[in-house]
Amino acid sequence: HNLEVADGRFAAEVSCDGPVQCAFTDEKVTLKQGERRLLPVKIDAESPGEAVIHVRVSAKDYVFEQDFSLRVDSAMPVIYRRIIETLGPGESRPVNVQGRFEQGAMYQASYAPLPYADPETCLKQLSDAPEWGVYNQIHAAYGLLSQAVVSRANQDQKLAAQIQERLDAVQAQITGWGAVCSMDTGGEIDWYATALTLKLLTEAREAGFDVSPGIYEQLSRNVTTQGTYTGLASWVLGREALALAGEPNLADLRYAYDEMETPKSGILSPLALAGFARAFEYHGDHVRSQEALSRALAALKSYVGLMQKFADSTDQKMQLELLSTIRGVDQAAPSSLAYDAAVLVETMLKTGLTDEIGEALRVLINQRPLQWHLPDSVAASLLRAMDGLDSRPQTDPIKPFEHGKPVTLKNPSANSTMFATLGVLGHPTMLPQHP
Repeated sequence: HNLEVADGRFAAEVSCDGPVQCAFTDEKVTLKQGERRLLPVKIDAESPGEAVIHVRVSAKDYVFEQDFSLRVDSAMPVIYRRIIETLGPGESRPVNVQGRFEQGAMYQASYAPLPYADPETCLKQLSDAPEWGVYNQIHAAYGLLSQAVVSRANQDQKLAAQIQERLDAVQAQITGWGAVCSMDTGGEIDWYATALTLKLLTEAREAGFDVSPGIYEQLSRNVTTQGTYTGLASWVLGREALALAGEPNLADLRYAYDEMETPKSGILSPLALAGFARAFEYHGDHVRSQEALSRALAALKSYVGLMQKFADSTDQKMQLELLSTIRGVDQAAPSSLAYDAAVLVETMLKTGLTDEIGEALRVLINQRPLQWHLPDSVAASLLRAMDGLDSRPQTDPIKPFEHGKPVTLKNPSANSTMFATLGVLGHPTMLPQHP
């Protein structure tokens, strides 16, 4: 726009610095005073970052120069992805993720006998878990009550206050008659959530956190009256919680275990069997505990087969029948293949009965959607499972990717196989496609 030059013969130049390319042919235009003309500039972004557009317009006895800042954002959202690699003793392996993420991505590697065992990430996820929803609060508090986190909280008042805040939120959701209701049960009593809350508050009291005596007593009394009709996984979790609270009843446990009936699905609940294993081990019944764990693993593998059959089926009627069967495996609200596998791994490590843990870990690794999203329920179980490890996972510092170079993962143990969990934060080159 020529506002002041009498001799309106102008030369326009445009250039770019940074992650962009400018397509502009230097122009020479003549404009009378008061006239204006648009000169299009094509700018192509190459990657996220900060760019600068240099503009220069000159005429006789006149020069105008100005730089314009331009921020280039990715078209993709920032995501966190976990990539799992199994490494033999002392093994090193390069992993190339450059084609999967744009420049600027950051990564962190953790090494442990468990997959997805990046404790700092799990801790942050549960600390930042949303405050709405019964299970969000319960799983966040349950995971944060892992031994390692509580030990740290003894030295970190901010973390201790955060755990107490979660526990207060859980207690606030308990009804006046000592039950927990959830949207998963249509606003009715959720017996699994109720039993898990009793176990949570029992452990919280033992760890020195504040638990209302009145709320705890009412909750305990309600769980005592719970029958097996409320769901076997919920019932046995309630018996385990009562035993931790000082009200053991081995006779009821043995009777319920011995009289279990196979449901219409043909698959016993892996969650229930894992609960029996923990409860029997607590009472010192090692034989039944080991048997329950073996049955839980067999049930989990049958559950995998059922899910695979559903995924492979193309017949709508068959899919509906299979879906009904899958729902019959366990009525507990949070039950899923990933959650059941994580709870089974946690149970094996907590009881020390780890002879068959490799099979359970294989099921967990094969749940590929966990690479893109680790539910709070699974993160909580894995964080607690880490308490059963002989040593804490080793976590490397956060680093940026070096352009064009793969990340080298190296098993720090010269004697045992380890899972490397490579956590990547950045913009993906494409959105994930779940199988």
